Amino acid sequence: MAAGEPVDRMPRRSLSVSLAMLMLGVQGPRAGSAAPRKLTRPALSQNSPAEVFDVVQREGKFLPGAPFAYQAGPLPTNAWFQNFASAEEGDEKGKIFQMPYITMAHDFGLHVSQPEMDEGQTQVYEQTSGVSVGMAETEIADGPYAADWDELSFTLGWRSAVSGWIMQAPLVRGSPYVTAEFNGATPRISSLQQLRQHNGQAWISVDGVHNPCDGYTELSGRVFAVDLLEHDKTWLIFAPTNNGEQGSLKWVCKAQPFSLTATSQHTGAIRVALANDCTTGAHPAHCQGAPNGKDASQYARLLVEHAGAYPRGGKIEFSVDGDRGTMTWTWDIWYMVGFQKTKIVQLAWPVHKPLLYSASDPEKEVHASTPFKDVRGPTVAVVGDVWDLHYDLMPDIGFRAQRSIDPAMKQELLETLAGPQSGRWQSGLPDKDFQLLKKFQLGMGDTYFSGKLFGRLARLVPIADELGQSQESWFQEMVQRLTSAMEAWLKKESSTPFLYDLSWGGLVSCGCEVEDCDGMCEPTCKVGHDPADPQTCPGLNDPLGNFGNSVYNDHHFHYGYWVYAAAVLAKYNPTWEEKWREQLLALVRDYANPSEEDRSFPVVRHKDWFLGFSWASGPYFVYAKGRNQESTSEAVNAYYAVYTYGKALEDRQVEWARDLKDLGRIWTAMEAHGAETYWQVRDGSEVYNSADFPDHVIGILWEHSATHTIWFGKHDYQVSGIQLLPFTPASETYLKPDWVNQHFQEFQRDCQTDTMCSEGWSWTVCLEQAVVDKQGALGCINAVPEDYFDPDNDASGGNSMTNSLYWIATRPELDSSMIKQTSMPLASELPALSEPVDEGQYAQPVPGQVGEQSGLNAGIAQGLATHNMIAQYSSRSEPVYEAPAWRLLSSAFAGLALLASAAFFAYRASRGVGATCVDERTLFAGASSRVWSRAVTPEMLEEPARSQYFSMKASSAGAEIQEATGLNDETA
Repeated sequence: MAAGEPVDRMPRRSLSVSLAMLMLGVQGPRAGSAAPRKLTRPALSQNSPAEVFDVVQREGKFLPGAPFAYQAGPLPTNAWFQNFASAEEGDEKGKIFQMPYITMAHDFGLHVSQPEMDEGQTQVYEQTSGVSVGMAETEIADGPYAADWDELSFTLGWRSAVSGWIMQAPLVRGSPYVTAEFNGATPRISSLQQLRQHNGQAWISVDGVHNPCDGYTELSGRVFAVDLLEHDKTWLIFAPTNNGEQGSLKWVCKAQPFSLTATSQHTGAIRVALANDCTTGAHPAHCQGAPNGKDASQYARLLVEHAGAYPRGGKIEFSVDGDRGTMTWTWDIWYMVGFQKTKIVQLAWPVHKPLLYSASDPEKEVHASTPFKDVRGPTVAVVGDVWDLHYDLMPDIGFRAQRSIDPAMKQELLETLAGPQSGRWQSGLPDKDFQLLKKFQLGMGDTYFSGKLFGRLARLVPIADELGQSQESWFQEMVQRLTSAMEAWLKKESSTPFLYDLSWGGLVSCGCEVEDCDGMCEPTCKVGHDPADPQTCPGLNDPLGNFGNSVYNDHHFHYGYWVYAAAVLAKYNPTWEEKWREQLLALVRDYANPSEEDRSFPVVRHKDWFLGFSWASGPYFVYAKGRNQESTSEAVNAYYAVYTYGKALEDRQVEWARDLKDLGRIWTAMEAHGAETYWQVRDGSEVYNSADFPDHVIGILWEHSATHTIWFGKHDYQVSGIQLLPFTPASETYLKPDWVNQHFQEFQRDCQTDTMCSEGWSWTVCLEQAVVDKQGALGCINAVPEDYFDPDNDASGGNSMTNSLYWIATRPELDSSMIKQTSMPLASELPALSEPVDEGQYAQPVPGQVGEQSGLNAGIAQGLATHNMIAQYSSRSEPVYEAPAWRLLSSAFAGLALLASAAFFAYRASRGVGATCVDERTLFAGASSRVWSRAVTPEMLEEPARSQYFSMKASSAGAEIQEATGLNDETA
């Protein structure tokens, strides 16, 4: 028997608000535009990837978890609800951020809580602060399981061996209610708090009338108001009065702790909603500025009015009108028995508000006051059955930038590409001669750094074409080098083959840690595999190898570079692309499959459709902070690559290419808008309070937190740089002058005050500067040293001098006064080590100024600088940094850094060698700080496997110090 009554399927008008347009500050639709073209979401291929790649089945801890026991086919790996599906039963890490609630499923239902804001930009889950909605513990049920999901919802389910699903809870993004559907089970709503007493008596409001909550009086009604004492919150419970053949639905209320339990089993829906988070003014966190409580009567009336209509899920459609794209959400609406059939009410966050407009339905309205403000910002309540979200799209211009190459730079650009000018790699070769690292030419290694180099080479091809060089012999040689390297990876017999993972539905790498003697010997895989048995691939059992590729971390980051290279070859080597299309499409389908009809891959693996951006982390690692994503710029690049591939195939009349192209444009715009909203911190931000978050950029965005940290390092310039690379024409979609003007100064300062930045990251400073200061950026990039863009430089190897100049040459001319002059000194102006250094600053050696110091003094200064740097990092206010294990490890490592550095420079002094040049600093930093920062982040201490990795890499760091300096424990 159905839990509700399905809504009439007549076409609905879109969400619209005349009032909303005023309150949200958005513009209406453009007059006179043609009807938008609705996009289909076709399956890109009906063929299984098993036809072109070997197939593997996952084993043990790499299998999908128990919650997926009743599901088959491709499974989600990076969804917003992934923590529930991957955490151990009962582990609090399994909570789901439904938005606006944090929910925690348990044996008899789920706990529903308003997020509690912690220090900084972090929210926490407190079980005592909310209510549980579920079944009485007398019910015999198995669960919770993943019963269903779509692009806007996830449904939890509990099963009976006799009756099948006896309770389901559709968690719909943005719903201010949590709904439980019962099928012959006894409903129960409870809390760990007690009901507030009035005049010494516990009362519960039923349809506006106070009734005793005494443990035996039977109650019946549609709206129950529950005033909980400890957290000073009022919850509303909505229930039908009619219980079918059993007559009216009756309840018994208990006050300490609170519970409301039905006296019989029920078939139908029950809903709960938070109406007020400061009822009397007693809670210090929620009642600031409201000592007598908040007046939430208007919001409560809204909840009561619309409680009868509830969404079980939703579907998404896309349309394009020129350079405007629209994503339409149509909610799957059901109705509660005995309630009015109204439109639904949903919540909108800052990421939604600029995208909402319509003028065709003026009775819709937006209600500005709700109890919810979380890490995504404050919310407004929106009434409407369909939402249209409108995005400005990048122009449909293929591989080129939005404007032509500056004629004044054209010759320099051409000479850097074709010669005689240096491309700043391999002792001055021009970029036309660029070669991939040998291991990548042979199809060995990881899919991330290989992909970045494929992207670098591929980017040179359309630039050369735009410069009119496509008839040159070297142009075809570039295309052929890219072709040969891609083919080496795509064939089944590759040294590092791709595999189709049947257990999850995805394309993973076999894995290969390369030994090539630092480029001095023929590359080989340290641990090989049996080509006849793909299950022997080392990557399948190594969740940390290849950045977690085998456990679905970062697939869009990695494969986006590959798909861009495929797009270039689709245009410039179409015969080859057509021959290898199934392999190339498998890469596209892995992270950007548009269609539910494709039963080999999940739909757009990483996308969070409600928020618009992606989650990078896969199912294996389960963090208390939830899903996360670091590099939004690489996520933008991934969907831009989908656009370029669709564009290249559209030119060849491939049936579905036009829709894929425009889907790529919309997905790129969504990712860029998400980055602007949540990774770029603007002055006066609605999301970030400058007192709690003074930086202008987020490093890692989590479901429950936003941090100025990254996975692979600790330097501020790295936090900024990873949100910028790679630079392509799509970078313009999210690098706007207003934010760049606020962020660039601190980025430039961070880079100039740390000489390590100049070894690979400073190019990102130059290219960001080009957004507001084109001539300054040109001087900046021309100052990088020779061999700066060598392909083995992890930070700069994925870019080229040619691409840098192209980016600058295609920027609009802006008044240089738009960017303030930095007051920070250049690296060459920093004080010598012999001068006083303020406590807490990092002492840095300066070329030409420290040569007369003794090696011991220089060593002590270097060691103290590193000691201070690590100590400062370990003293940050995030909880994980306060763990004794972390403090002990950081202190020990800092001490080791001090001793090793002092001994090293004393040793060099005894040999008569000065301590001036950057190479000495690089030896130490490369052997300690670099390994430390890349291998270890405090988040790893949340996970036992990563703690082991920490120990391993800490030992590796020590070994690298010994190898670089010749020191051992006795010498130190």
